[in-house]
Amino acid sequence: MITRHANDKMQWIHNAGDNKHRMPLFLTPEMERAWVLDDLGDDDMDEFFHFEMPSDAIAHYPVYSIRSRKPKPTGIIPNAYYEWGKKLPVYGQEEPPQEQISLF
Repeated sequence: MITRHANDKMQWIHNAGDNKHRMPLFLTPEMERAWVLDDLGDDDMDEFFHFEMPSDAIAHYPVYSIRSRKPKPTGIIPNAYYEWGKKLPVYGQEEPPQEQISLF
């Protein structure tokens, strides 16, 4: 994971510990494609490494530590097993995949 100095929103969120005021290097969809598909030169990579996602482009919501025994507001304990199933979409697709059929 590549990290950078945090923008205003992430400084407020990630404000403690050894790596306070750091954030992941977020890229736009166009930059993601270029990162994976193109032959990037040093100048291109330098531009990527200095890109700062604007604070208003980042959504945030509370998460809960699995190290705590205190239940979440929903009453579920933090380390309760969760069955993801087929609920997550495939990268680049908006909808989760449909159930795969068997050839046999």
